[in-house]
Amino acid sequence: MKARTSAVALVLVGISVALVRAQAQQPQSIPNPIQSGFGQGAYAPGSGVSDPALIKEVRPEYTPSALQAGVQGLVELEAIVLANGVIGDVRVTKSLDTLHGLDAQAVAAAKKWLFRPGGINGVAVPVLVTLILEFRPARGEAPDPTRPPAPATPAMRPGGRVSDPKLLKEMRPNYTEAAMRQKIEGLVELQAVVGVDGSVAEVRVTKSLDNTFGLDQSAIEAARQWKFEPGTFEGKPVPVLVTLILEFRLKK
Repeated sequence: MKARTSAVALVLVGISVALVRAQAQQPQSIPNPIQSGFGQGAYAPGSGVSDPALIKEVRPEYTPSALQAGVQGLVELEAIVLANGVIGDVRVTKSLDTLHGLDAQAVAAAKKWLFRPGGINGVAVPVLVTLILEFRPARGEAPDPTRPPAPATPAMRPGGRVSDPKLLKEMRPNYTEAAMRQKIEGLVELQAVVGVDGSVAEVRVTKSLDNTFGLDQSAIEAARQWKFEPGTFEGKPVPVLVTLILEFRLKK
């Protein structure tokens, strides 16, 4: 069937990223540290607190059992970049896998990352950030425990000094014949990285509509063909993590 039977709606939502400004921010010119909970004593980027800058990244390693099980996706971590640029406390905020050890592998890798520390008026301080590490086997190949892990792509959240990507070219997803016969309608929510060249990469489904008759996969394939003007950080293109929402709606 042709795409004439489908309609697509686009929503861009900034989501968590490799370096993300934390939500609690102080309006004072000299901010106060976080008062309680995880990150107590650290600062949230923004409002006079500069972001840490990544210097050294260590990629997470697949466990053999996770590869054999075909587990792939993103682990989101919250971490404190200390005043000397090393990672202090780390916790998992969005789990991918605890059974085969991928969450633990992400934490272990993140603890080896190094940063140029964030600061206040030129003085280094501990800063709370979010890190996202991806586990994904090579495309089109079966999981192989001897294969090194796919690259983890840090991406930034739109907001503050990070600008939103701007859509330049949209590709509508195709209904599958089976999904049309079943009269399936609704939304597929995708999480994707818009790279520095404006292309879409590392797409995954965060809210499924249909994985039996192919609509989730159709949404992924369409989104990979979209083109954007890349987001920027301080005027320079950077990878930005966004949410894309594609709608499947049969014409009445």
